[in-house]
Formats: sequence, C-alpha cells, structure tokens
Amino acid sequence: MEFLLRLKGNTDVWLGLRRQGERLERVDGSSFNQRIPVQGQEPCLFLKDHDLWSSSCSKQRPYVCSKASVLMGTT
Repeated sequence: MEFLLRLKGNTDVWLGLRRQGERLERVDGSSFNQRIPVQGQEPCLFLKDHDLWSSSCSKQRPYVCSKASVLMGTT
C-alpha cells in the first residue's frame, strides 16, 4: 500500500478492483483475497488519500492495475 500512496501523490487513482457482492475481484476476473474496508457502495474502487473508496466505473481517473514483480538475485 505504501508503494501506491507514493505513486499516486495527491491524485485519486483507480486500482483495477471491482466489488462483486461482499468480495473484491480484479478487473481481469481473478480474486482479490485481502479484506480491506471500502467507503461507499459503488462497484469500482479507487484510492483516495489513505482509504479505498467506491465510485461509478465511468468516472475518469488515472489508474494503476499492476506492478511487475522484481526478483532480487545474488551476485
């Protein structure tokens, strides 16, 4: 979460997560297993300040959908 907070700065960003009933899933359909409180009742989630909020999916915002894994090797 700290990475996302640094990346977004003062801008609200879509996270590529949707609400499906009581659970959250990624926009590619894969499950998101972390239990995170979400403000609001709309289907699409965005990061505002330090909290997750929901909004209509048609609202325009910058987005962050994934972060590549970085493997640390030994030299």
